[in-house]
Amino acid sequence: AEGAARATRREVATSLELASADVAMVVASLDVLLTEALASALDGRVAHERAVAQGHDLRAQLAASEAEVDRARRAEHAAVQRRQEAERVAKEEDAARSAHAAEAETAMGEVLVAKEMVEAARMEAERRVRALEAELEA
Repeated sequence: AEGAARATRREVATSLELASADVAMVVASLDVLLTEALASALDGRVAHERAVAQGHDLRAQLAASEAEVDRARRAEHAAVQRRQEAERVAKEEDAARSAHAAEAETAMGEVLVAKEMVEAARMEAERRVRALEAELEA
């Protein structure tokens, strides 16, 4: 009976050792799974934070791009206004040149008329002088 009890104790001890080893393996497996889950969660959190940071960067780039577009539009508008002002001034200058040219042409015509009148008066004076000379000789 004592031999059977020892054999039973040995079997129980062996079973306990095997069960203890099984429990240790399960605990180790659970530990590995937990570690992997934590690592995955950390990776996910890092990836999320990276994505959020990239989103902020993209928003900042978009805002900078929109500001640059606004600056370009304002510069274009200013350039159009300067061009329109230059065209207006050029038209005014052309109109003034045309007016001066017309005035010069009119003045030239008046000079020609005056020359003709002077020439006519000179010819009349010469005719009178000849007539007076002819009267004096006669």
